[in-house]
Amino acid sequence: MSKKSNKISVNKLESTMQNNVVSIPMEGYEDIEIVVRRVLPLRDVMQFVEDVVSSCVDRDAGSYIPEVHAFATRACVLTQYANFTLPKDSEKQYDLVYNTSAFHQVMDVIDRAQYDEILYSINERIKHEVAMMESSMAAQIADITAKLDHFVETSEAMFGSVSDKDMSALIHGLANGGRLDEKKIVDAVMDAHRQENAAEHEDPVVSSDGEVITLRKKKG
Repeated sequence: MSKKSNKISVNKLESTMQNNVVSIPMEGYEDIEIVVRRVLPLRDVMQFVEDVVSSCVDRDAGSYIPEVHAFATRACVLTQYANFTLPKDSEKQYDLVYNTSAFHQVMDVIDRAQYDEILYSINERIKHEVAMMESSMAAQIADITAKLDHFVETSEAMFGSVSDKDMSALIHGLANGGRLDEKKIVDAVMDAHRQENAAEHEDPVVSSDGEVITLRKKKG
């Protein structure tokens, strides 16, 4: 008969946990106490990742700024693992992160295995965000291409039977007619067709009547 394994209770497991909070003096400034959490809770890990990703990935502009990546990571180490408050001004924040011993002192205390997992998660999130932006841009380009193809097809059908002289007159009229819209172009083309059928051998002229462009043939 096999021996039944003894399960370790939650209380016993909790009793083995190490003290998660460590206090250390800042190098050269004994009156400044740095309070560091060795391990972050899950909600703070998720916030750490989100803060770094949102700092270096601009979803609206569709861009990734790698030079901000390391800086944002260091800043989050100070604000998430330790009791530092950083200014909103990015230049001043950068100086405090890189020109003090704070970051390195905190890194000497925190659980490096968890920190490495956070870095991995950040990199994976950035890859995902960049892939999503590239996919979105590709879809937009495909949509624009389809609209251009449709415009070319429509234009060919619309202008296919317009003579060279009428087309020249049409372009001249559109150039001098102020604001343009699709209705004005269609009206001008249809008028060109009517005038061409009525006086096939006459030279075209262009007139502008307010917002409406028409093509007519010169008489006599």
